[in-house]
Amino acid sequence: VVVQVDKATEQVVGSVNVGESASGVAVAGGSVWVGTRWNGTVARIDPSRLVVVPGVAVPGVVLGVTGSGNEVWATDTLTSQVFRIDATSSTLVDVFDVGLSPHNIAIGDSTAWVTNTDSNTVTMIPLGRGRAPTDVDVGDRPLHVVLGAGSAWITDSADGALRRLDENTGEVQAVIDVGTWPHALAFANGAVWVGTETGSFWRVDPSSNTSEQVVDAEFTSIDTAVDGNDIWIADANGGLAVRFDATTGAVGSIVDLSEFGDCDTFREEAGQPRPPTRDPGL
Repeated sequence: VVVQVDKATEQVVGSVNVGESASGVAVAGGSVWVGTRWNGTVARIDPSRLVVVPGVAVPGVVLGVTGSGNEVWATDTLTSQVFRIDATSSTLVDVFDVGLSPHNIAIGDSTAWVTNTDSNTVTMIPLGRGRAPTDVDVGDRPLHVVLGAGSAWITDSADGALRRLDENTGEVQAVIDVGTWPHALAFANGAVWVGTETGSFWRVDPSSNTSEQVVDAEFTSIDTAVDGNDIWIADANGGLAVRFDATTGAVGSIVDLSEFGDCDTFREEAGQPRPPTRDPGL
């Protein structure tokens, strides 16, 4: 189920069933696009009518979905491929072979960045024709990637670190310690914000490459969406959406979406174990 929340009232105003085990949401070409793990599609929603319209069939299991203008990019963890889709015509434009278990995508001015969780790499895909994708080694089990301050930022989840790469060359610029099992990322108000699956939230200053834990921000972050200086955080602990003010650093309102399912339910459906609880001192 994809849930529509009115930002002004913070009330659920609609929902759409897109099929079994929805994963990843993006807006492109005037539609809402959703990955489905078992249906073999990138589903397309008409937001004016809240109905599913013809999407794009794919061969495997879609996990990450990112919108950029009139394009949708999606990762397929089964086939280790990335799909580039024309969002206006629902046409599959390109298919790229990447590393094992691609997870998340960020689209820059000239390059698309893909995290490959089981290969411990990121793939840099040139947006122009004539250049082949290249792989860059990163840390253990990279999950999310976000662009900002001239860099690509990657969560090395099993290392408890945020890795900074030059956006043009892929060269490592810094490796910054953050909380145990970092997952979700956002770039807002000139800073990088890192959420962990173990209940901490961090602000990273790009000018100094230093991290600071945000006090009283305790949620199990698995994804984020940036809206101006607001960050909406998917809190897997109970099925919540949290609104965070990146200007003041304060936790705002919380929207309860638990009636639509939570992350424990998702893991049971997907056959995935909960990430291990690790001693931060180790």
